[in-house]
Amino acid sequence: MKKKKNYILKDYLSWLIVFLPFILIYSRAIADIIVITTSLYFIYYKLKQRDSRWIHEPWIKISFIIYFWFIFISFFSYNWEIAFTRAIGWIRFIVFITALKNLYLENEIWRKRVLYSVSFSVIYISLFMVIELILIYKDRLINNSNWLYTRLLGPFNSAGKGAIMLSLLFFPALIGNSINGLKFFKDKKLFIFIFLITFICILFSGHRASFYIFSISTFIYTIYLYLNLKNKKFIFKFLSIIVLSLIFLAIFSNKQFDRIFKSSYSDLINYTKSSYYAASETGVKMFMKHPVTGVGLKNFHIACEFPDFISESHKKYNITPWWGVSIERIKNAGFDINNINVKGELKPPTCYTHAHNLYVSLLAETGFIGFFLYLILIFKIIQYFYLNINILKQTPSLGVMISLIPLMTPMLPITNLFSNWNAILLWFSIGWAFSYCNIKKNLK
Repeated sequence: MKKKKNYILKDYLSWLIVFLPFILIYSRAIADIIVITTSLYFIYYKLKQRDSRWIHEPWIKISFIIYFWFIFISFFSYNWEIAFTRAIGWIRFIVFITALKNLYLENEIWRKRVLYSVSFSVIYISLFMVIELILIYKDRLINNSNWLYTRLLGPFNSAGKGAIMLSLLFFPALIGNSINGLKFFKDKKLFIFIFLITFICILFSGHRASFYIFSISTFIYTIYLYLNLKNKKFIFKFLSIIVLSLIFLAIFSNKQFDRIFKSSYSDLINYTKSSYYAASETGVKMFMKHPVTGVGLKNFHIACEFPDFISESHKKYNITPWWGVSIERIKNAGFDINNINVKGELKPPTCYTHAHNLYVSLLAETGFIGFFLYLILIFKIIQYFYLNINILKQTPSLGVMISLIPLMTPMLPITNLFSNWNAILLWFSIGWAFSYCNIKKNLK
């Protein structure tokens, strides 16, 4: 009887995981509760079975080492309470991955249900943004309003989050369904249509990081298609759609076109004069002063306000690292208040939350030991994918791998495996991809 109750509880929790992508759209808190609850039950389940095999996987071992290092360095942080809170909770994501792989998504039925849920979430976000675009365009025609300055926000009411979720989940959904999912996804014309809609939504969101993630993923997928498809005409049509989408953006929303392309080009050309470079330089100064322990997890924006870490770029180019700044703080830092590029209104100072560079942020907050441990973890995850590539390329995991590769780009700031929203989305994707590795075991 107890066994039956355990299976029922497991099924209930599995359904929560199935709906997690959609829940994440509207409530990070509920999504996080699901992650914690399912992780705790997994530990209870394995302890009851006296099964400790899951702990011995290489990427799990390195994850635990990272975990204890984060806890240790938190006591050397500028604000140890914030660092300790962030560190102590990080373990839930590691347990969550292995819980998806070794319990909740062991069965093909549950993996397919997740695929449908991810697909529905992608379609829902895209449709929401399309309707938003139509309404904005209608308003422009009727009231002659300037919608060129409007960004699509989607159901998140945030241009960034909607575009991020589309850029990370689109290819797993599309590839998964084209292989063994919903039948209507297998039609090549519909394939192109769905891609076009999603691409336009990301373009009109004006979120640069998501656009470049999606673009790099598209490039990788195009190469994959070229190597695996006999019909090369489809690839030509695929690329033509991309070009036409960019032309469409340039004509109908020059504001977003400028933001994605001209602004990005300007930032790259004038990188040493930008606030992004100044933030990275600040991160390097933090690392140089605290090379072993760093300033602590989630402590970049705290340490940033100390005069020791004001970079030369800030003073030379009159660029402030703060989103909101006070006149007194500007004066104390040696800025010319009459000639300064201030981001936001004059209010109590708040630094950037990170260095706008994944690797610099890691060095600044966790020191060189945390940095190298993190790189080892990434290597172990990639290695795990590589060892199971023959299985994974026949599943949505191929799409997950394609979407995750661009996240390793240094200047993409959204790659945060520690903060709640980003981490839930990323670790969920990795755990879902890992679950397909069990296919090989089941076959054996």
